[in-house]
Amino acid sequence: MPQQTTLLGFLGKRKEAPSAVDTSPCRTPESQRVNGVIGAEAEEALFASDELQQWVERVESTVEKRRRTPLSVCTALASRRSEYVSPTVDDAAEALVLSDETKRADPAARLDFQEVSPLPLQLTPATATQDHGLPTASPDALSATGATEADCWRSASPSTGSSTSAAPDAEPALAVSRSSGSRPSLPADGLSSSARTASVTRGTDEWSRQNPWTVQVRDAQQRRPGDPDYDPTTLYIPPSAEKAMTPFQRQFWAIKSRYYDVVLLFKKGKFYECYDRDADIGHRLLNLNYTGGGRVDMRCVGVPESAFNRHAAKLVDSGCCVGRVEQVETVLAARSNANKVCDRQLTRILTKGTLVSDDGDGGVLGDARYLAAIVEGHDYGLAKAAPTVDIGVCVVDVATAAVWLGVLRGDDERRSKLESFLMRVRPREVLCHTAAARTRALVRQCAAPDALVHERRLDALFEDAQHLEAIRSVSADALALRAVRGVADYLRRLRILDEVFPLRNFCSIHDPSITDSYESMEIDAAAMENLELLRNSFDGSDKGSLFAFLDRCSTAMGRRLLRRWLCHPFRQVRRIEDRLDALEDLRDWGAPANGCRRPSVPTASDFLGRLRRLPDLERLLARLHATAVDVSGAVMFDDTNRRKVHEFVATVKACAAAIEWVADLRQAVGSAPSACRSHRLAWLLSDAALPLGRAQSAIATFRDDSLFEWATGESEGVLRPASGANGALQKALTEKRRMEQGLEEHLQQVRQALGGDVPVRYYHRMRETYQIEVPATVQQVPDTFLLMSQTKHCRRYWTPEIRASLKRLADVEERIAKAEQDAGREVLLRFDAHYSTWLAVCRVVAELDALLSLVQVSFYNAEPMEMCRPVYDAPSDDEGSAVVVPRLELRTLRHPCLAMRMGVAHFVPNDLMLDGRRHPVLVLTGPNMSGKSALLRAVCIAVIMAQMGCYVPASAARFGAPADRLFTRIGARDRITRAQSTFMVEMSETAALLQHATRRSLVILDELGRGTSTFDGYAIAYAVLRHLLHRVGCLTLFATHYHMLTSEPALTGGDGGCSVALGHMTALASERDHDLTFLYRLAPGIAPRSCGLHCARMAGVAPHVLQRAGYHADAFERSVCQSGEGENEDDGEGRQ
Repeated sequence: MPQQTTLLGFLGKRKEAPSAVDTSPCRTPESQRVNGVIGAEAEEALFASDELQQWVERVESTVEKRRRTPLSVCTALASRRSEYVSPTVDDAAEALVLSDETKRADPAARLDFQEVSPLPLQLTPATATQDHGLPTASPDALSATGATEADCWRSASPSTGSSTSAAPDAEPALAVSRSSGSRPSLPADGLSSSARTASVTRGTDEWSRQNPWTVQVRDAQQRRPGDPDYDPTTLYIPPSAEKAMTPFQRQFWAIKSRYYDVVLLFKKGKFYECYDRDADIGHRLLNLNYTGGGRVDMRCVGVPESAFNRHAAKLVDSGCCVGRVEQVETVLAARSNANKVCDRQLTRILTKGTLVSDDGDGGVLGDARYLAAIVEGHDYGLAKAAPTVDIGVCVVDVATAAVWLGVLRGDDERRSKLESFLMRVRPREVLCHTAAARTRALVRQCAAPDALVHERRLDALFEDAQHLEAIRSVSADALALRAVRGVADYLRRLRILDEVFPLRNFCSIHDPSITDSYESMEIDAAAMENLELLRNSFDGSDKGSLFAFLDRCSTAMGRRLLRRWLCHPFRQVRRIEDRLDALEDLRDWGAPANGCRRPSVPTASDFLGRLRRLPDLERLLARLHATAVDVSGAVMFDDTNRRKVHEFVATVKACAAAIEWVADLRQAVGSAPSACRSHRLAWLLSDAALPLGRAQSAIATFRDDSLFEWATGESEGVLRPASGANGALQKALTEKRRMEQGLEEHLQQVRQALGGDVPVRYYHRMRETYQIEVPATVQQVPDTFLLMSQTKHCRRYWTPEIRASLKRLADVEERIAKAEQDAGREVLLRFDAHYSTWLAVCRVVAELDALLSLVQVSFYNAEPMEMCRPVYDAPSDDEGSAVVVPRLELRTLRHPCLAMRMGVAHFVPNDLMLDGRRHPVLVLTGPNMSGKSALLRAVCIAVIMAQMGCYVPASAARFGAPADRLFTRIGARDRITRAQSTFMVEMSETAALLQHATRRSLVILDELGRGTSTFDGYAIAYAVLRHLLHRVGCLTLFATHYHMLTSEPALTGGDGGCSVALGHMTALASERDHDLTFLYRLAPGIAPRSCGLHCARMAGVAPHVLQRAGYHADAFERSVCQSGEGENEDDGEGRQ
């Protein structure tokens, strides 16, 4: 085999050789074609041709400024053609000047236009014929081998997952056999992984050596990373290095130097590409292959335009901030403006708290992304947190453009309110303005598990007075304003402020219409966790939680609202009763599964089925608003534009379906207020909540072809203005049709010139359209014909007239695309002008969906469970609630989640009654595993469901007045991250409830004092219980193994006044066979024993250990009974 020789190696040799280049009449000196690949002997022969030498020199001069090689041009253009034909000088220049539009769809199969180490090409000896003819491959031969064009040409990449491989030291080569007639093919991976990685990074290593500032980084002030004032967001570029850069490199580093901490995805034609260290991140996190030889001397990876969202989401979820740099100038516009590179701008930065998903439902519990800002009210310079403090908060949901703000007043040293707030919101990104280490640790623990926490000062000022006025109408508190300003400044840096704030969707965190937290029951973080309201304690998902039991919503909007209802139950009887009335109104209208009380109207099942087909309309509207207000002028190609148009069409359809759904529901239920007992439901079904006529009229405008051709937008993904609506577009379309007609007439002229009976037609391939296809039997064609491609059956040509027409046609098509884009944006702006109407549709649908979910929970469970309407003694006007005696009475109470999990028939219900006048406290005893904790949780869940306005899993439920706060001290856990032991956590939660509990609170204490010595624990339990009984007077359930508490006079009524009620969970213990049977029934009195040894035996503790434990237990019990005193079990200390 002859030594491999490259065209690049012969550029300086210019060896003399006989001219053997095909100079058929169809070829001009300027358009000389090189058919196939170049071997050693053939290459020398080609350079002997003066014509080809001239061609090479002209290409060299064209590409020298961009440091391209002729070989790269040839291989790059050959990779996108069915037949290997060398380019003209114009084609070569076109491939290099803004050639991104010609890239292949598969980034892993692209060939780069610059190769530091050119790809060696060779022919087999049989190919180098005596006349130095060059083989021409045919598509038929290619198909016969089963190969594809992508198989023939691959970019060098460090991927280890290549489908084929060669010897480690092999060089990639194109082997052509003339006898077989097969097409030149390149192995998918001609190099081993290590060899190919070395090949790719060979040139980029040189870049790093020539530009050490990319490795030894400094910020804009030339500070190194070890400097305490180092700014990781900037990069210093020496002026000399900037002068030596190419125009594109200068464009990239100008942006990167200002956003050095952001992974930039640079738009290049139909691809987004990462360079330098960003390419390393993309290669490592996204498993993207480096492009062969590097792009513009730097390491490079890329993804198609259509895959941007998917890859950007992966980077963001990995903890990166992703910047989207868009091409804001088309190729033709760049040429007409004589720009060396297309203009590009950073249009958006994506982070964990601001990423908006484009696929499906982004509103389920685990997928909602919130950005939060927290500002503590004490002096920022304090190193220690103040005992009590006001905290300003602001939460943003970028997907829905909703902003909540407010102040958490008088938060304690534990930051209980902040902890509860974070547990409800679970932000994915937090801006934290505080000097208190405890607060910072709390934020990191209570935010989402993978949340980003930025510790920064939030002192930015607003420039828009209108925004400030709208925000002050919600909250004028200085702390809230500082939090909002901090969020606004952050969103401005991310380039998305104008997508959120102009909608003015500002809400107070205390606004009852939004969060229902005004005058609502407060549930702290410990209660949410202990009761598993939002997520279970096993894997953190919502499976098995109370939210999962209540969630029968059909839409993401309703699901989000239901979650807020669960976190903020009412404490106003009027509102509770009104929602209960709404559930009964909807029940009386129709039954989802068991028929309908009024056969003349559709059932709820019909409406729920239609509701399930609605997308997340609230988020779709926010995304369309972001598209409508986008002023970046980003150049998007066909697939992206079509996707946006299809999304717009889907949103219009969803709005129309939602409006129609509300209208039909009004008709079915009755729109008159007299038809509904619930005032809220009557309001939801009236024009006060949603002006139905105006909404129907507005949506009809976008579907009647008056603005754009609806059918074209729906089928083709193009918002084409209605006929006559856009004069410039209509003129361009007319011109295009005229030019296309002229090309057809030209084809007829060519047919006549070739004899009239020759079957010629146009062949279109990618950008090389309108190729005149002539049968191979036609030997003579005019000299002006330019051969573009050929097979063994035909040849395809361009004529000078076609080339000129195509240039004019490209200009017209760009004008059409620009006009259609402008017209489409005008349609989006007109649609966005009705945003308040569409938002009203979303809110009405969401609340009706959440109500229908509670209807199904209350009346139509999959497994029948007795549910009842809660009753309150307090008047509905709430004026007498403060003086109403606390009361709790529940009959056949079940824990709904446990009952559904184990089967309602197998769950043992219980009756429970507490009277605030005589027995406000229940001391509950019983064996371990007898159901004490389940009963305590069931009571809490019944109270929460009742105050949500939902039916309760019991046969009867009666309460004195709604609870104002719910406290739970259940379970044993530590907080290592906050340096708190199990007992410290227990005491902290106990201190909080003692400090904040009122007569209207509900307190649940499970085995208080078990985390320390017996006597210390007993003393604490006694003191706490006595304080709640005589000082607070709130309803309390106190589960304990301290049986001696039941004989304390101060608790049992020995000193007069109210007393505790005694109850125990029953179990049957057999001393003979040491068997224990749990009955799970609540009975009056105290449990005779805790039966701890029986539980230990059930757990498999060794018999000899149990025997010794039983002996000492009996001895200890006798000692206590005789002396009234006991030894300390842990450290021997007695009571002092």
